[in-house]
Amino acid sequence: MSPFGLIAVFGMAALIALFYFIVGRKELEQPRTGRLLLRWTLMKRALHWTVATLFIVLALTGMTLLFGKFVFRPLFGDGIWAWMIAATKVLHNYLGPIFGILLVILLVSLIKENIPKSTTGCGLRKAAV
Repeated sequence: MSPFGLIAVFGMAALIALFYFIVGRKELEQPRTGRLLLRWTLMKRALHWTVATLFIVLALTGMTLLFGKFVFRPLFGDGIWAWMIAATKVLHNYLGPIFGILLVILLVSLIKENIPKSTTGCGLRKAAV
């Protein structure tokens, strides 16, 4: 990977921020009612946030592995950079398989709830001829 990949990543983040500043937040059409609904169980929320946290850690460690030589080595010098890149590689290698397994578990648990059922009344109907 070249340093241009790092420019592309930060360029995309800048475009997203620019879009947010131009368009702004999406406001609710009606005021909040104060009613609360349990949408996801505690287990599914915990699984989701574990996968999300692992994703962010893996993204940061992966970018450090790819672009650390261009960014952190000149900033910190060889001694600190060598320790940082070694720790990053170990962390990335051990958390990657855990992320993969938990992601599959999360997707399987969510996909079965998102398959359309004919009993809900939202299935396709045959046209009368």
